[in-house]
Amino acid sequence: MGVLTTEKYSEDALPAYTPMPWSLKEIRAAIPSKYFIRDTRKGLLYFARDVLMAALAWSLATSIDPYFKQTATREILTPIGAEVARWAAWGVYWWFQGLIFTGIWVIGHECGHGAFSDHKIVNDVLGFVGRLLCKFFVVLMRVRDHAYLPLDTVLLVEDLAPPSPQ
Repeated sequence: MGVLTTEKYSEDALPAYTPMPWSLKEIRAAIPSKYFIRDTRKGLLYFARDVLMAALAWSLATSIDPYFKQTATREILTPIGAEVARWAAWGVYWWFQGLIFTGIWVIGHECGHGAFSDHKIVNDVLGFVGRLLCKFFVVLMRVRDHAYLPLDTVLLVEDLAPPSPQ
C-alpha cells in the first residue's frame, strides 16, 4: 500500500513561475497563415457533422436496452452476460457521445473568441447552441478578456471561479 504523507501544502515550496521563452509573434509566425482564415461555410459543415453524429449515436443507443433484453440475446449471452454486455454498450455510447459533444462544445468556445466566423451573429448563435451547458454570454466577456492577455498571464486567469469574498 502507499504511504500517506503528512506534509502540509505550501505555496513557497512550488517552483517559481517563468514565462515561456517564445513571444506571441514567434508562435504566430510558426503557424501557417491558412490557419488564421475563418471559413464559415466549412465550420458550419463541421458543426452539422457533429450534430448528425450525436443524433446517430443517440439513435443507436435507443436500441441498446431492447436488444440486450431480448430472450434470444439472453439465451446466447446468459442473463448475466447480457447485462454485462448492455452496460459495456452504454459505456461505449457514453464515451463516443462525450467525444462528439466535446467537439460541439469546442466549436461553441471558439465562437466565444470570435474565431469561428467573421459574422458576430453566427458566432453568438452557434456559441450559445454549442455551449448550452455553460453560461455563454456571461463567460463571453471573460473569454474575450483572456484572449488579449500576454501569453505568460493566460495561465493565471480563472474564468469560471467566483470572486473571492475578501
